[in-house]
Amino acid sequence: AYDAGALAMNPAQLHCIEGLHEPGARNFAEVLEVVTDPRIARLDNDAVDWVLLGLRGQGRDLDGALALAGAGDSMAIDLGQMTLSVRGLTVAMGGTPLFYLAWYANSRKEGDGWITNPASNRPDVEAAAELADLMSRHDGHARAINDLQQAGLKARTLDQNRSKIKEELVATLGESLAAGYLFETSKHPDGVRMRYRLALPGDRIRLVT
Repeated sequence: AYDAGALAMNPAQLHCIEGLHEPGARNFAEVLEVVTDPRIARLDNDAVDWVLLGLRGQGRDLDGALALAGAGDSMAIDLGQMTLSVRGLTVAMGGTPLFYLAWYANSRKEGDGWITNPASNRPDVEAAAELADLMSRHDGHARAINDLQQAGLKARTLDQNRSKIKEELVATLGESLAAGYLFETSKHPDGVRMRYRLALPGDRIRLVT
């Protein structure tokens, strides 16, 4: 039997139960122990989502999951190690998309972060040289570097890499938690082309190149 007081829960605790309870696994007693922790009761739903993510991770206990929830938004990209982490949590990301993410991150750290897609019939040669140099310094994929040097940076290439970045972040964080680490979109002042930047402010990004 469960104490009736323990079952009088606030929305954050109920949200946590929904995320953790698996009837087939008969884990209700274990879940109840987690959700009745007073630290869970003090969280909002967004923070609970981070706790749930932390509890699903390998070997993470409640203390570790609560630390993830309280960590605050941050992203770290290390091109020396070819690693990406969000709030200290490792996100698997393949080589070429990680270079593009680092390029967008650098733009966000150095200014307003907006990068405009090139016109479909006019690849951006200057941006291509920047990216090719970044990749060359960190043993990037030879074909990706060669394509940039030969053909310039195309809108399609940017679109594909942003999609891949989104795919990898969503695979680790889930749709709602990934949103704050993805891209904002707006129309370029020319009214035709689209421009993109990371939603995360530059001071929340650590970039090692």
